Order: sequence, then structure tokens, then C-alpha cells
Amino acid sequence: MAAKGANSEPQFWGQTLQEKPWSSSPSHPLPPDIVVRLLKDNGFDKVKLFEAEPWVLKALGRSGIQVMLGIPNEFLAPLASSVTVAEKWVMQNVSTFISKYGVDIRYVAVGNEPFLKTYKGMFQQTTFPALQNIEAAIIKAGLGRQVKVTVPLNADVYDSSNGLPSSGDFRSDIHTLMIQIIKFLQNNGAPIMINIYPFLSLYADPHFPIDYAFFSGTANPVVDGSVSYTNVFDANYDTLVSALERNGFSNMTIIVGEIGWPTDGDANANIAILREYEFWSCSVKTHLPLRTDFNSLDILAKKTSGVQTVEVLSVLKLISAMADLEKPLLDPESFNQDAIDLECVPLEEVFDQLRTSRGGLSSADAEARLVLCGPNKIEESRENKFLKFLSFMWNPLSWVMEAAAVMAIVLANGGDQGPDWQDFVGIICLLIINSTISFIEENNAGNAAAALMARLAPKTKVLRDGRWQEKDAAILVPGDIISIKLGDIIPADARLLEGDPLRIDQSALTGESLPLTKKTGDIVFSGSICKQGEIEAVVMATGVNSFLGKAVHLVDSTQVVGHFQKVLTSIGNFCICSLAVGMVIEILVMYPIQQRSYRKGINNLLVLLIGGIPIAMPTVLSVTLAIGSHRLSQQGAITKRMTAIEEMAGMDVLCSDKTGTLTLNRLTVDKNLIEVFNKDVGRDMIVLLAARASRLENQDAIDTAIINMLADPKEARAEITEVHFLPFNPVNKRTAITYIDSDGNWHRATKGAPEQILKLCHDIDEISGKVRASINKFAERGLRSLGVAYQPIPEKEKASPGGPWTFCGLLPLFDPPRHDSAETIRRALNLGVCVKMITGDELAIAKEIGRRLGMGTNMYPSSSLLGCDKDENDALPVDELIEKADGFAGVYPEHKYEIVKILQEKHHICGMTGDGVNDAPALKKADIGIAVSDATDAARGAADLVLTEPGLSVIISAVLTSRAIFQRMKNYTIYAVSITIRIVLGFLLLATIWEYDFPPFMVLIIAILNDGTIMTICKDRVRPSPKPDSWKLNEIFVTGIVLGTYLALVTVLFYWVVRKTDFFETHFNVRSLSGSSEEMSSAVYLQVSIISQALIFVTRSQSWSFVERPGSLLICAFMAAQLVATLIAVYAHINFASIRGIGWGWAGVIWLYTVIFYFPLDLIKFAVQYGLSGEAWNLVFDRKTAFTSKKDYGKDEREAKWVLSQQSLKGLTPLDFIPPKRQRHSIQIAEQAMRRAEIARLGEIYTLRGHIDSVISLKNFHGNMIQSAHSV
Repeated sequence: MAAKGANSEPQFWGQTLQEKPWSSSPSHPLPPDIVVRLLKDNGFDKVKLFEAEPWVLKALGRSGIQVMLGIPNEFLAPLASSVTVAEKWVMQNVSTFISKYGVDIRYVAVGNEPFLKTYKGMFQQTTFPALQNIEAAIIKAGLGRQVKVTVPLNADVYDSSNGLPSSGDFRSDIHTLMIQIIKFLQNNGAPIMINIYPFLSLYADPHFPIDYAFFSGTANPVVDGSVSYTNVFDANYDTLVSALERNGFSNMTIIVGEIGWPTDGDANANIAILREYEFWSCSVKTHLPLRTDFNSLDILAKKTSGVQTVEVLSVLKLISAMADLEKPLLDPESFNQDAIDLECVPLEEVFDQLRTSRGGLSSADAEARLVLCGPNKIEESRENKFLKFLSFMWNPLSWVMEAAAVMAIVLANGGDQGPDWQDFVGIICLLIINSTISFIEENNAGNAAAALMARLAPKTKVLRDGRWQEKDAAILVPGDIISIKLGDIIPADARLLEGDPLRIDQSALTGESLPLTKKTGDIVFSGSICKQGEIEAVVMATGVNSFLGKAVHLVDSTQVVGHFQKVLTSIGNFCICSLAVGMVIEILVMYPIQQRSYRKGINNLLVLLIGGIPIAMPTVLSVTLAIGSHRLSQQGAITKRMTAIEEMAGMDVLCSDKTGTLTLNRLTVDKNLIEVFNKDVGRDMIVLLAARASRLENQDAIDTAIINMLADPKEARAEITEVHFLPFNPVNKRTAITYIDSDGNWHRATKGAPEQILKLCHDIDEISGKVRASINKFAERGLRSLGVAYQPIPEKEKASPGGPWTFCGLLPLFDPPRHDSAETIRRALNLGVCVKMITGDELAIAKEIGRRLGMGTNMYPSSSLLGCDKDENDALPVDELIEKADGFAGVYPEHKYEIVKILQEKHHICGMTGDGVNDAPALKKADIGIAVSDATDAARGAADLVLTEPGLSVIISAVLTSRAIFQRMKNYTIYAVSITIRIVLGFLLLATIWEYDFPPFMVLIIAILNDGTIMTICKDRVRPSPKPDSWKLNEIFVTGIVLGTYLALVTVLFYWVVRKTDFFETHFNVRSLSGSSEEMSSAVYLQVSIISQALIFVTRSQSWSFVERPGSLLICAFMAAQLVATLIAVYAHINFASIRGIGWGWAGVIWLYTVIFYFPLDLIKFAVQYGLSGEAWNLVFDRKTAFTSKKDYGKDEREAKWVLSQQSLKGLTPLDFIPPKRQRHSIQIAEQAMRRAEIARLGEIYTLRGHIDSVISLKNFHGNMIQSAHSV
């Protein structure tokens, strides 16, 4: 008789991928796309995932396979506790993959058999709430019709009191919970899912009849009334049906999620029993799942022609195909085991261990390995957001405020009065507001910086799918084949394959100063730099498993206190010390002398503590730097080190590479000007030899120029076989090729620096004079020379020295200046930045470029840096020579480093541009290392600033932006010091002279409004300094003390006038405030608030504060803050704050008083600046002020010196300067304008003269003959 549930056939959910092969730790790491193909080939149209794995879901996209997505039990608690968490999970794992990748997700399985008795109720409290939250999230996402939720349950959630299916009911301990879940599923149109394993019954009861576990039937069926059960599956299934009917759910849809038989782990768990009972040939109601791991083999049902059967043969074929497709990948942890030492085993064994070949990996294989091994990068520890927020309250300035908060509720709790909770809450609010603003701004800036740094991710050349591709180094996996060439940073630990030895710089890892030679089979470590050569390698360790990754995890991070942090500390210490001095004086006066009450004394101390600390200073300065960094990135300059911004503001010398920075880096060759030195070789053959000695791949500028001379680039390798290619390196300065021609003869051709090529040739003594004469002739015309030589190899061996080298000819190359270089250099000089050309080219070429760009021609060869080969007129010490020179030619890496070092010793802030690996040491040494666009990874790694746009103009724009950023920071520090002095001194005098008690709460209001306003200075409009600028603490402290003292005295004067006189009452017809301490507090509050915030307009400007327009945001913030302050003073009546409204009449009087005393602030600022500049004292000692008899106080002589210095800067012969007599002011202004115009005109003429000279040289004219007939 048929089973009871036969009429409502159970639905079976197809292929179940449980734990393996698609999980985070598979034993069989097949690429997901291959698994999907195998599933489709074997007729599986449904799959259950036990976890949401992105790479698996992507592979299932648009595959036609329906997906049930599982949620592991460990996720139930967070999903149950928050709907937000559930919505986020649905968005990330369901909505995204349905809409973006077209994954056909039909069900979400919440948990997996969560009510197993072995769990002892662990998940009973979280399963149903998690189910409800997931359902709500799916409905909110608009997927309620497509995606249903269910809970996969084990077969022990129901049982029978007498062992018969008809008595089935849900387990008593979860009965109520099961009813709730089933009712919820039914109301939402979702099925109940059950997992039935016949083997478990056999495993639990040794007397269980084994034939009853299978569909082949048993001789002793179980009879339940009119129904006879011949197998345990039918009986188990009908027990569930009875349980549902008993509880009123007779129409509930049932899905069988899992069914199977293991092949290992028990005497009855083997494939023989499975085949003996022909389980696969018996009728089953629909698909059954598959488990593909080493210990179990579940059986998968296949639906064929309407008859639902299980075919184990298909399953075995599927598993066999999976096993043969790909060998299992080595666990990355095994790289650390002694049994598998990839550093010492033979190279061929490395390929076997890594399951790879010289043809590289496939993209699918690499993706699977990437999942297993992780990305090839050292992940930085993610900072806890909450701890990050709290960190803004953990610094010396915040400690003072926190001490004030404690003081308000502890020390203030005395004198017959309770704790000052209002001030305590106000201080805490101030800290929270400040920290919140800091956190938001810095987080936003940090996110922007992170996005920009992603653009600097190192690239590598990797062999994937049989072809070379440039990829991010982060995607490398063990077994990849990579290409390493000059200038590359080694992206991962690797073993070198066959090829020429490399020169590897491992100084960053081992401290070894000299490069090491690495040959075939040697290991190179991640982070090393290739200094010479080109070769392929097989990756053996990546990310945290690499040598560098292990070292990073072993070494504790250290905090390096930089110059910027030292400046912050110095300013903070000054403010704290000023506050401490004020408090000590106040304590000594108030208690022993004035004998003030305890509570009033505490309140006065709180006023100094709260108002005297610039709590927002660290945040304002750091956020200003972060926002400035983002601004620089928009201009094409990505900042790798934030403090480089302040150093760039002070940069006064820029050492610029010529090629690609000052010039276009786009060489051209004039074939008609080729000089031939071998009569047996024509110009066409010289070009062909040079092309053969060029790389067709990865062409540099010279190779491109030469290859472009051929009618077809393929001519360079036509009819020859390349045997060996020697790539360029900065030591030999040449490339070479060994090849076999069509007749079988061996040859070697080379091209490179003429001096290096000459050294190879046997007839150097005969031709060196002619070659150098041609080089000089080319150089005079602004052309660069490239030597070409040829050598036969009669021995026909790659390593053979070959026959004598023959110098064939010289190729003229020209790299024209960039269109904006001349104007950029002029701008740099106007900004006080001296640009020096540092190039490896010939001296004559450097002078020609310098002449064209108006840089000057005072250039020297690199030999001058060693103190030799200098003319008698140039017999200067090396340090003076470097300082006075316009540039150097023919330099090597060690020369660049030495130039930077000496300039720094002469107290210059030095910037250095570079693009190659040979520039890295100098970039690292320079105060501001600048990697130009298209720089090598080594140069980018050593630089502080990475340009994304070509040319020098980006640097000058970055200098202006950096100075603007620095100006904002300096403006704020002066303001902060001024306010500290102003609050401490002002209220100290009021408390000690008149025993005036200002309410601490009102100082809090001032501080909160000030912080809100001052934050906008990060984006204020400022005028950059016209000359290099740097931190000058004496200027900050002196200016702050003077301005703060003036403001304090203004407040003291205001208090005296209001309290001791009737001036305001008489002249402005307002009532007297002297009799009301509350109204007096309101008046003092408004005066202090207005003048304190108005001070920012004085400190932010270099000239008159009302001339330099501030940013709109700052103006709006100031107006809003002072509107609030005025309304408080006019209307507020706060008893605990001891203030009362003073009306609009007094508010107008205070505004007028403040405005009047605001104007002298600019005059005081000018006086301080003049005194700090040193000019005032120099003028006194040089008798150029009141002690001189000259009516103009020496002004004309000073102007004369300025004119002479400008003429000298342009390299012009100074004109005789005759000081004019004193005339009217308007005439003086006109004369100054004429002098400035003359200097500008002379500069333009000088630049034009350089261009004319260049044209004359290029046309091969004689300059003296032209000048004799014409004047320029």
C-alpha cells in the first residue's frame, strides 16, 4: 500500500553544496564556473548554498540554476537582535546578486537544523526572530514574491508516541515554537523544509533492519492501520505529515532538503552496500542532494522524462570529472612546513608543489587560489570607529578639559553648594561636539585619501590564460608566473626562472646597502627592488605568508614623532603653561589675600580652564591637512605623507629631472643628420642595428623613436633569430642584442650612451676625437647623441666575448621642452623657488634646454661634484658650487643623492623629482620627494608626492596650494595662542583687581560657538605666502601674546568704564549696569564673544583684515555665532548661569565699542611683523631710520639692492643705479612701477634671446655675422 503522504509528493531541492566544495576552506578548490558547468551538464537545475559566498553566487548568475541561500547558525543571534542587520545581510547577499548578477535566488534558508537535540536548545531563542527579521528585510527590498524564507529542520523535530507514523507530533520541548514557525511560514506562502537521512536510523539502532533503510522493500513492513511501510523514508515523511495535520496544517507544502547515505565512518557506510541494494534504481519523489567530501557521498536525484529517479552513475561521473579537472591547491600554511621547503627544492619540484607550469595559471584557477590564499597585500588593522571617536578626547588639551569637568562636580561640591552639574554637562557637550566634528571631517578626508591611495596600487606583469597581462599586484597567488624588470618592486616572494642574473636591492628588508646578484633558482623577496636585468619568476608566497608579511607581523609598530607633531606639542604646552601660571596667580590672590569663598574661587578657576584651552586645535590642524591633501589630489598631486604639505610650503629649491618633466619625453630622430663612422655601413643599416638593439615590447622613449623610423616595426626582427637581449641599466647605459641571421652567422649589436659605446670599440683612439666633435655639434644644436656599434661572434656562443666592436654611427635625438616649462619656471622664481636641472644628459644639451627655458646656463658636469675637471674660474667649494649652479649634467644616482644632501646641509628645504629606480635614493633623502607621472614603483614608493599629470606646472600649483594650507594652519595657531592669553589674562585681571566672578557656563557658550566658527577655517580663502614659509614658533608666540594682551586690556577697560563711570549712560542713553552683576556678566559675555571671534579675521590676513575677503563659510559661521551670542545677551535670563538680558541698547553700544577697538588690531599685527622680521633693528643699526641724514631713510638704496638682486637672478649685467631725488608720492609710485616693468621686459628679452640663439644654431647660421648686420 502506498505511503500516506504519497498523494502530496514531497518536493526535493536539487544539488546541495554543503561545506565543500564551495566554502571558505574547500578540500577540492574547483573554480566556481567549472562547477556550474558540471551541474548543468548533469541536469541539475537547483542548488542549495549553505553560506553566501560571493564568488559562488557570481558564477551562478544567469546560469538558469535556481538557488537556495543558506544562513549559518552562528549568524542567527545578530540577525535576531536587529532588523537593520537583517536588512544589511539581504542587501549584500540577496538584492545585489539578483539585480546586478542575475542570480535566480528562490529561497533563503535561515539556519541549518537549529533544533538538533545535540545543540541543547542553543538556537531556540534566536531562530524565529531571525526568520521574522529576514522576511521583513526581503519584503522591504521588494523581493517578497520571488524569494521565500524557510528553516531547514532535522527529522527529530517530530516523533511518534507509539512508533507509528499516524501518531506523529512535534517534539514536546519545541512544540509551541514549531507551531509559531509553521504558522508564520504558511502565512507568507513559504514551505517547511525537512532533512531525512535513513542511515541515521540504522546508525542509532544496531538492531534496525538494514533493508528497511532502502526503497527495495523489506520482508517485515511496518503496518499502521491500512497503510503498510516498506522503508523508513516513507514512514519518516508520513510522521511529519501526521504532525502537520494534527496541528491544523494539512495543506502545508513540504520540501525535502537533504537525503543521503555516507560512504565512510561506519561499517554500513560504504559504496558497496549502496550498490548492493540498488538505491539509485528505485523510485524517489524528486531530486536528492549531493555531498562531495572525503567522508560522505550523498546521492543526487535526476529527473528524466517525467520519471523521478536517482542515478548514482551520473554522480560518480560528476565527482570524477571534478577530481580530474584540477589538482588540489596547496594550503598556504604548508609553505611554512619543513616538509615543503620551496626555497631549497629544485625548480621543477616547485612547479609540482604549486600545481602550476611555465605557462602560468588560468584566470579561474587564480581566482580560486586567491580565495584560498587571500590577497597579496598586508592588511592594515582596522581601527575601531568608537575607539577612534574616543581618541579625540585623549590628548593633553582634552585632559585639561576633562579635569575641568571633574573639578565641576568634585571640587565644586562644597561651600554649602552642590556639584556644578550645568558646567559639567556643558564641558562634556563641548568635548563631544568637538570630537564629533573631528571624527566626521577626518573620517571623510580619510576615506578620500584611501580612495586616492588605491590609485597608487602597485602593478605587475603576470602570465594568465597564456598571455601577459598587467594586473594589480594584490591579485597574485602562489603559482603565478610574473615578469621582473629594471625598476620594479618585487610584488611577492618568488623563485627566478631561466635568464640572465638580476641585481636586487634588498636594503629595505635586510639593511644590505649593496645590491645582490640573483640567478636562476634563487629566491627574491617581496619589497625588494630590481636594479638591473629582466627575468621571469614563479610566485611562491604572497601577502602575510611572504617574508615581508611575516616581518611586519613580528615587528611592533612604533610611533614616530614628526616635526608637525612637535609643533602641536609646543603650542599646546605653551597654552597649558600660560593657563597654569594664571591659575597659580589667581589662587594666591583670591584665597590668602582676598579671602574669597571656596566656591567662587573654584568657579573662577573653571573660567580659566574652560576658556584658556584651545580644545579644537589638534583637530583643526589635522583636518586642514587632510582636506588640503584632497585638494592637491584634484590638482594631480597625490600626497603619501601628510606632513609633506607643510614642508612643500617651505621648499626653496627644486631639483628637477629634465626628461619628461621639463621636456616632452618624446624623442625624434632626423635620419638625414645621422653621422656614419664605418664606410661599410650605411644610414639605413645603422637604423636597423639600433632597432634590433631595441625592445619591441615595453618600448621606452628612445626605442619608440628608433622603431618609428622603420617602415614596419617587424623589420627589426625580420630574418633573424634573437639569442639574447641585454636590457638597459643605469650603470652600462646601453642595450645589446645577440642574434643569428638567415645565413646562420652570429652577430651582436648595441646602442646607448656614446661614451659607453666608444669604450667597447677597438679603434677608440682613432675615432674618439671625431665622435666627440659630432656629439658637441649635435649638442650645440640641442640634439642628443646615441651611439651604435656592431660585433661579429665567430664562436657562435651566447657567452662568447665575440670579435672586435666597430663604432658604426651616431643617431641625433631631440627631446623638445614642454610648452609650459618656461612659464612654470618663471612662476617658481617669483615664488622664491630656485629650480635646478639635474639630468644624465650631456652638459651641452643641458645648457641648451636651460637657455630655451630661461633657467640660465650656469651648469656643470657631474665631475665638478667630485672636485675635479673644473675650470679655474669655477674653482669653488663643492657646496657653494651646488648652491650657485643652475643645474648639473651627466649625473649618476649617487650624485643626485649628494646634491640633495649638500643643499640640506646649507639649510635649504629641497624638493626632488624623479621617475626611475635610480632616483629612489635621492627621492627618499629629499625633504619632498616627487614622483612624476608614469614613475616606476620604486620611485613612487620612495616619494612623498606622486604626480598624476605630466610636467612641472603641477608641482608649482602644489606649492601654491601647500602654502595656502600652511597659511590656514599658521593663522589658526596664532589665533589659538591669542585667545588663550586673552582669556587667562583678561579674567585674571578682572578677578584679582575687582573680585569679579564671571560665570563658567558662559565661557562654555563662548567656547562652543568659537569651535563651530573656527572649524570653517579649514576651507577658508587665504592668500598664499609669496615666499617659502615654515613654522616660526617665536612669531606665533609673540604675535599671540601681543594680540591676546591687547584684547584682555580692551575687556578690562570695558569693565572699568561700565562699572566705575557713567560714560555709556551719558552718551548713549542706556541704563546703568553697575548695580546688577547678572547684567554685567551678559555685557562682558557679549563683548568677549564678539572681539574673540573677530580676531580670526585679523590673524587670517597678511594685510588689512577688511581688504582680504574671507571665505563665505567663515563669514556665515561668524554671523550665525554672533547672532546667537547677541540674542543670549539681549534676552536670556538664566539663573544658574547668573546672566540677565541687557536689551538692544546695550547690545548696540557693545558692538560699537568692539568695532572701534577692532581696527587697531591690524596696526598691532603690522608692528609685530615688522619687529619680528628683523628689518626694524637692522635699519636702526645701519643708520637708515631716524639716525640717518637722508630724507628717504635709505629707501632708494634698498630698492636699488632689490633691482640688482632681480637682475642677477635673471643672469643680466647690472645697470648703474642712480637713486632719484625725493619727489612727490605719486611720482615715487610711478618710478617703482617703471622699474618693475623694466625688469620684466629685460627678462622677456633674455628669454627671447635664448630662443633666437637656439634657432640660429639649429639652422647652422653664424651668429656673429648676423649680429654684425642686424641688432636684436
